[in-house]
Amino acid sequence: MKKEQGIKNSQIYFKLSELSTESILYLLSITTDTRIKNNVVFYFTDLKKTTPETTGEDLKKMGLKPGPLFGEIFNKILEMKLDGKIKTYKDEIDFVKRYL
Repeated sequence: MKKEQGIKNSQIYFKLSELSTESILYLLSITTDTRIKNNVVFYFTDLKKTTPETTGEDLKKMGLKPGPLFGEIFNKILEMKLDGKIKTYKDEIDFVKRYL
């Protein structure tokens, strides 16, 4: 299934990733809205497995100290990756350098 137009992949991901698998499956079973069903299936089949390739070690090598900034950076990388603005590890590293 494909996701519905007009909503970003990152919006689907961050809304559904806050929920337990059981809650999402319950939502899927009770909704009659095809758009919601399509987005939930798209989350499970495509989006859920998306992760940044950049690691904490990469950030440390750039001179950053572990802390809340790491989470912000990883979430922003993930958002951009989900929305197709970042595709490769090199893109991620280049983004981090610009972000700093």
